[in-house]
Amino acid sequence: MKTEAQKQYAKDYYQANKERILKQKKKEYLENKEAMNQSSKEYYYNNRERILEKGKEYVKNNKKKVKLIRQAFYQKNKKEILERSRIYYQENKEEISKRVTNYQENNKEKVSEAKKRYRTNNKDQIKKYQDEYYAKNKEAISKKKKLIYLKKKAEL
Repeated sequence: MKTEAQKQYAKDYYQANKERILKQKKKEYLENKEAMNQSSKEYYYNNRERILEKGKEYVKNNKKKVKLIRQAFYQKNKKEILERSRIYYQENKEEISKRVTNYQENNKEKVSEAKKRYRTNNKDQIKKYQDEYYAKNKEAISKKKKLIYLKKKAEL
């Protein structure tokens, strides 16, 4: 049985060494964590192809689930994603336009099919746009004709 003096001594000893013990535990934890990270990195690099294949298989087998997950992620981070894409487009305009023109040159059939599909799917929108555009132009043309007519009339 410990006496009060022994108990007090043990308490004081523990408190005095508490900081040293915590530092030691933290150091051990960080060393173990670093070793685990290193081993997981090595595992990943050694089995990279197999891991990627597993991911592709999972996506194939769970298309609906993956689609829902991707939609949820997009809805959650929509503003950030759009901002990133806008910045990327501004920084790489020339590169993107080159890629687009190369694609259009190399895949003329696909591009023409896409245009046909767009025209058939959006007939109403296109017709509406054309009507508005031609209405504006007709007004502008008629104003110019009136001005020309008035100038000629004034000259006579």
